[in-house]
Amino acid sequence: MSRVAILKIRTGTLEQGLSLALQVWSDGQSPSSDLEGSLPSNSELRGLYACWRNSFNLLLKSSRSNTWVIEENLPTNSASQEIETCQHWVENLEAQMQIWLQSIDNQHWQRIRERLLQELASNSAEVRLVIQTSEPQLWKLPWHSWDLLQQYTGVSVVYSSPEFAPPQLNKFFPQKQVPILAVLGNSSHIDTEVDQQLIESLPGTAPTFLQQPPGKVLVETLRTDNWTIFFFAGHSNTEEERGRIYLNEGKSLTIKQFKYALHSAVQGGLQIAIFNSCDGLGLAQNLADVKIPVVIVMQEQVPDQVAQCFLREFLREYAGGKTLQTAVRLAQERLEEFTNLPGCTWLPMIFQNPAFTPPLWRELYQSQNTLPHKLRPSVTSFLRTALVASLCFTMLVFAARWQGHLQSQELKAFDLLMRQQPIAEVDSRLLVVLITEKDIEQLQQPPVEIGDGARSLSDQFLDSLVQQLQKYQPAIIGLDIFREGKIDGNRYLNLQANLKQGRLITACKGLADSNSSTIAAPQNTPLGKAGFVNSVVDKDNIIRRYLMLRGVRDQSLCRSPQLEVESLGLKLALSYLSSQGIKREDSPEDPFLTIGGVDFPYLEIHRGGYHRADSEVDKAYQTMLNYRPYRDLEDIAQVVSVTDVLRGNLTAKEVKGKIVLIGVDRPGPSR
Repeated sequence: MSRVAILKIRTGTLEQGLSLALQVWSDGQSPSSDLEGSLPSNSELRGLYACWRNSFNLLLKSSRSNTWVIEENLPTNSASQEIETCQHWVENLEAQMQIWLQSIDNQHWQRIRERLLQELASNSAEVRLVIQTSEPQLWKLPWHSWDLLQQYTGVSVVYSSPEFAPPQLNKFFPQKQVPILAVLGNSSHIDTEVDQQLIESLPGTAPTFLQQPPGKVLVETLRTDNWTIFFFAGHSNTEEERGRIYLNEGKSLTIKQFKYALHSAVQGGLQIAIFNSCDGLGLAQNLADVKIPVVIVMQEQVPDQVAQCFLREFLREYAGGKTLQTAVRLAQERLEEFTNLPGCTWLPMIFQNPAFTPPLWRELYQSQNTLPHKLRPSVTSFLRTALVASLCFTMLVFAARWQGHLQSQELKAFDLLMRQQPIAEVDSRLLVVLITEKDIEQLQQPPVEIGDGARSLSDQFLDSLVQQLQKYQPAIIGLDIFREGKIDGNRYLNLQANLKQGRLITACKGLADSNSSTIAAPQNTPLGKAGFVNSVVDKDNIIRRYLMLRGVRDQSLCRSPQLEVESLGLKLALSYLSSQGIKREDSPEDPFLTIGGVDFPYLEIHRGGYHRADSEVDKAYQTMLNYRPYRDLEDIAQVVSVTDVLRGNLTAKEVKGKIVLIGVDRPGPSR
């Protein structure tokens, strides 16, 4: 089982720097969570690549470019100098690429390097490194020169667009051999007969050749059979990210002009497309839209001999038992025999759907073998018995699950998945101000008893604390401390003003259940400026659900203008998102809570592992929790003491635009 490491380049440019993430999985298994990181800007890479490409194209022109054939020796001093210049740009670009991909001073990038290095060192199986981006210039860079990959030569670099989904392919086809549709297009100044001979020599194939076909013939042929491989040899180019192939001297097609025929071919089983032609990045981008799982193209102009050599070596290795990506990598490496064309090993590229495991050649061949028309009676009887038994067992499992008999096992499985999540980096949007017994003693202030032996700050010191925090312009402040009394608006003006202006949210404990205790928000809290902190504990004493909205018996408890109140966490999140231009969009009659276009489904019976009535909480809108594993609170958010805040030990950068939570570190009514 091979491993897949996806480097997701999300935003940014070479000139501005890149925001990215690393995700790792094994073929057929669930992916790991993203490991976030970034790369600094490097504007030199784009210029170095352009210099190499110009130099490479000059070499093509100076070496019989009209025939696209590279001579073995370039005898003139001018040609020799051109080769040296091209080699110079190759070496400079690869060196700059290595420096960029080391970025020693970037801690977030070093975490990604260490994770990838660990993956490469611990897996003897083949690893596919997928560069996932929508920026064509980033595809063109020589990622294979990364210093990490120099130590592990079995790593294959492939490319992908940001959006992908597992392809839907038919498993069996009527043919007994691998069906290949080979289109030999406009052959002006090139020799496509060599490509035809190489394909004809493949074992276990049934190739169909179209020689310079009209567009209509190509479309009809794509639709009339179940093809596994589509091959094109001839001329092609990219025009403003649109790929175009030249069928004959009078006709060319863009991929979009026959995309429906390609869609039909993919549904019929098309898995691999090979374009042994020039400037194919546009082809790869357009073919990703029609969901072809694997596409092989040339990223720049390619001489005839180089294209033929690549095809020969690739087909030899692939049909000989190597994986598809390994066959491409070995064929790329063997192009270094063209010493008069520095950088030609960069030309072949694989664009692949990361959710698709490329088949081995023998698997392609075996998948065409249809089952015998008549099975022996014993085999037929065994299959019938196994099918009936499987159906009965499946129905029993569904019935037991529906009745709730498997609920505890399902919830334990959910707990296991939560525990296996890696510890994520600290959330930079949060700041926690912790009130400890040590703070209360150092401040020498009369503490306030808040129940169960826990103590908190007086209103005077809370007012000073909020006033100090407000100087740094936080997005919102949450007071996760119960204060049932009335705040003296004359003495503690800042605390009262922040409540009125919506910059401070207080806590309450308000339930609709008749036998549950309640704790009110401060009496003069403005309407809608308090959020509840109730939680639901399952029978095994574990909290797995989060209450986002719920009903209250007494509107005054949480200072709610209606009988429904939002949780403290939801109120803080909505206030923060509002500062980012994201708002709650649902209406009272909607079945979902909708924030910024994202629906949060209501947790009902038979959803999320719950199958019994005890999963219901009266008049509550709840969802499953996605826990962040942590060792201590500092793994989740930046934590400071109230003493540090009051003494002015914080900077504006640590507070500005963040959600600030104020709470007591001792368990009690304040949680």
